[in-house]
Amino acid sequence: MSTHIHPVSSVLGTSTLPAAMSTVFLFFALVAGIFAQEKPGAILRLKQQALEYGSRIAPRILQNILDQATFENLEDKDGLVSYKFNKVSLEQTEIGNVKVEFDPSINGISVTLQNSDSSLSMDYESSIDMVLTTMQHSGSAQISLKDVDVDVKIAIEMDSDRIPTLRTLDCKASIRKCDFSFSSIVVDWMYSTMSKIIPNKLRQWTEEKFCRVISEYIDTKTQETIKSVKLHSVMDDLFKVDYSPLSKVSVSDRSIEAGHRGEVSWKSDSSRSNLKADDLPREDQDDENKMFNLWLEEYVAKTFAESAHSHDYLKARIAEDTISEQDQREKLRLSYASSLIPELSSNSPDSYLQVEVSSNKVPDVEISEEGVRIQLHGDVQVSSGSGSNSQQLFKLKTSVKLLARAHVEGNSLVPDILSYDVETRDLTQMQINPKEADALKFTHMIVREIAVKQIDKLARRGLPLMSLPDLRLVDPAIRFTNGSVNLATDAQYKDFY
Repeated sequence: MSTHIHPVSSVLGTSTLPAAMSTVFLFFALVAGIFAQEKPGAILRLKQQALEYGSRIAPRILQNILDQATFENLEDKDGLVSYKFNKVSLEQTEIGNVKVEFDPSINGISVTLQNSDSSLSMDYESSIDMVLTTMQHSGSAQISLKDVDVDVKIAIEMDSDRIPTLRTLDCKASIRKCDFSFSSIVVDWMYSTMSKIIPNKLRQWTEEKFCRVISEYIDTKTQETIKSVKLHSVMDDLFKVDYSPLSKVSVSDRSIEAGHRGEVSWKSDSSRSNLKADDLPREDQDDENKMFNLWLEEYVAKTFAESAHSHDYLKARIAEDTISEQDQREKLRLSYASSLIPELSSNSPDSYLQVEVSSNKVPDVEISEEGVRIQLHGDVQVSSGSGSNSQQLFKLKTSVKLLARAHVEGNSLVPDILSYDVETRDLTQMQINPKEADALKFTHMIVREIAVKQIDKLARRGLPLMSLPDLRLVDPAIRFTNGSVNLATDAQYKDFY
């Protein structure tokens, strides 16, 4: 029997081949679209230094976990010996060495506890069935646990809301030495019988209890901490900053990495930006040797610029009636600027001057090694009077070029404006006839002295970062690269300052 493979054209027919191929291409395009991942605007990496810090503070955390642990009663029978332990409490725990390591094989971390010592105190009731009678004994006992080792495997997963979760995959505890001592006199033969059975039972029971206590803490308490990470913030009461996770956390042998959206949008606007983030630097290229490396792509600044422009955030009106009586310096500046154009006072001596500055296109944003370069584009309209009596005097176009770097204050990235340059052009819609040089000089001064000052004031409020309550950033360093900003920092938790 032979198998014959027909050409596609003979099976489908020559006329249907293009349609079939189109269907195939459409299928693959659909699959590609489904599995294409949105690139993050922010990437957070936890480095080896973070695990080393975790290893240093872990003994105190484990100490607190075990100190708060409650032990249920233990009742069992082994051959002729029956026993019951109650009022069990853990005492004098000394945590030994703790090592925390990245474990890519489980997409998580491995925690190893070695050479710890502890002791248990308890009340007991025991009995031994004899041929003709039952020997009973009760009192209190002390269990000395030496060389306790615990190995825990913790996977980093993601719940239905894309929030990272920790789950204990495996926990193994071993107690190499367990000594049992009674607080009351026990006859030798009874002590000999009980000491052969009970220490091993207690060792096994305590090993299981240690793992259960640690696993419950990881699977429940750590989730409360993770959920307290602030992934959404409000900036200047008008903008929202979205650091929601975009993909699952990935673990390599050098870091834990999480991609976040990093979008800044108008607080009352639920629509997403059409802008797309570009690739951020890989860990083997530019990460600093600190506990945390946060990379922010130009996308973060560009979505802020887009939202600020589209919701008239970059619009300002400067006039005598908007300046408080206490701010005489601003009034003098406006008055001096007005004096640069004699036609202003001669045209309307009894009415006050007002200047409106508004953005006419989305600002340009570019990040390089120098810092963040922003170019704002706007219209400047000069009028006299107000309301229905307002008279437009002239209009110009202006652009403001800013160069800024940044520093960290608390949990915010605060820009520092290093330089600015104001350009004015296209004098139009003139109701008065000022000299063009005077009008340009007037506008230049207004924008420079008032508008730039206002921009700096707004910038000082800063960009909120992802934050965890009670975690303090230590010695943060900011570095600018082509297309992104890197914030590298160490950190300290509140209880371990």
